[in-house]
Amino acid sequence: MNTKHSRKTIADESSDETRTSIQAPLSQLTDSYRRQLALVGEVAGAMLRSSAAIQELQQRTVQQVTERLTSVPHKHRADQSPSEVLAAQAKYWAFDSDLAREYWHDLTAAISQVHSDLSNCATNLLKEQSNGPLKTLAESWQTMLAKSFNADPRTAS
Repeated sequence: MNTKHSRKTIADESSDETRTSIQAPLSQLTDSYRRQLALVGEVAGAMLRSSAAIQELQQRTVQQVTERLTSVPHKHRADQSPSEVLAAQAKYWAFDSDLAREYWHDLTAAISQVHSDLSNCATNLLKEQSNGPLKTLAESWQTMLAKSFNADPRTAS
């Protein structure tokens, strides 16, 4: 039996300790990067979902307006009395008002969903970083989101 291979030297033990002492910080750093990447993915997903929802809302609204505008020339005839023209215009104005109200309501709902998603991202970050270096950043982000959502636009400068 060869004793050279069966015994660990002091250099080997020192090498193991060094490897272990290097691996722990690297593991923490890798884990930190993994969590940051997950957070970036979560935020990007929330932003892309909101963008898609807003785009879908705009497309639906444009389609409704286009359908109404293409039907207008057929409904106005030269033989209509002024009261009939006024009644038709009132009907279109009511339609436009309803469409605008519905659009702004749906847009507000989509923006509220974005706010909720981003707040959840900040809350998840706070849970993960209970005493970590990103806790202050996450708390600031959550406070900013809360203030921006509850702000009165009439007082904004």
